[in-house]
Amino acid sequence: MTRPPEPDSAADASGARRRYRVCVVGSGMRFVSGLSHYTYFLSRSLTGEHDVSVILERNLVPRFLYPGKSRVGTEISSLATAEFAPTFDGLDWYGIPSLWQATRFLRRQRPEVLVLEWWSAACLPGYLALSRYAKKLDTPMVLELHEDLYPAEAKVPVLGPAGA
Repeated sequence: MTRPPEPDSAADASGARRRYRVCVVGSGMRFVSGLSHYTYFLSRSLTGEHDVSVILERNLVPRFLYPGKSRVGTEISSLATAEFAPTFDGLDWYGIPSLWQATRFLRRQRPEVLVLEWWSAACLPGYLALSRYAKKLDTPMVLELHEDLYPAEAKVPVLGPAGA
């Protein structure tokens, strides 16, 4: 398995730090939330030291199930990762054809590290598929856990404490 070098060997002979190809997978702006902004700012900050690409969750769940359904698709933020990084917007809950497009995007970007931002059980199907594909590419993954279960999901019997 290909692994990034240890921190002490991450510099070249001139002392310059090596730039990694990093792909961040997180919440897009269609179902805008705090995580959407976090995805933007994390990706933006990584561009200082790495070559970043981004895969955004576009249609996370069927719209009628989303607590903020009245604002889905409303442009309430002008932030866009496409302004500074190759971006695939996006991965849809129903998978086809967006999952094939996302894996094609990964293949073209050839990330050396895949960062999966976890905040909702709704992202599980897409993340499982992307992680399987990343494993085929021998790409190490980082699962960044924001919360194990989104508060609204905790009320769902199969997902919440009663289902645990």
